[in-house]
Amino acid sequence: MFQPGFELVLRPVRSYPYHAAANILGYIGEVPPFMLQDSMQRWADYNMGDFIGRTGLEASYEKVLMGQRGIQYLVKDNLNRPQGPLENGEFDTAAVAGKNLRLALDIELQALGEKFLKNKIGSIVAIDPQTGGVLAMVSGPTFDPNLLTGSMGVKLQQAICRYGIPNAEPRYAGNLSTRFLHEATHRADGAGRGGDHEGLRISLSWRLC
Repeated sequence: MFQPGFELVLRPVRSYPYHAAANILGYIGEVPPFMLQDSMQRWADYNMGDFIGRTGLEASYEKVLMGQRGIQYLVKDNLNRPQGPLENGEFDTAAVAGKNLRLALDIELQALGEKFLKNKIGSIVAIDPQTGGVLAMVSGPTFDPNLLTGSMGVKLQQAICRYGIPNAEPRYAGNLSTRFLHEATHRADGAGRGGDHEGLRISLSWRLC
């Protein structure tokens, strides 16, 4: 126990070692109030403070990647101190890991395309003619996806939503539609989204084609 009434809880944070493909991968953010208050209960599995895919593949494949949260019931005394599991854990449920998502994306080619479009507005798409896999899908301007992770990332997300970005909106890829990206990834055979979330482990691996 950190202090009476407080408890420290670890929360894994996304990490993008190649600093590229932000327009494709998208980003995760804290579940907004309007989702939690949805009358149709479309996001009933989420609680305040949970994170959810907001754009890109993070949003399109949220249900596939999120897995299922685990539940543990604890017995506490009158001072809120844990005394052990309820009924020896009979009512607990184990977390179920989300599935991996693999793409045909060539991350080095993607990064090169983003370098060419630095400070420019435009798009580059490279497709493998043999498999139809999307090797690169660049939309400029773009940004480092690491900027939208961690506590500073939350503040930046809020600033983008409130004020927008002058001249262009780098969160949205101008060279694709959600349907196209969805269909292309079904033919893909490459890289995935990474990070741990709420006890769920999602591997990050890149195959350089």
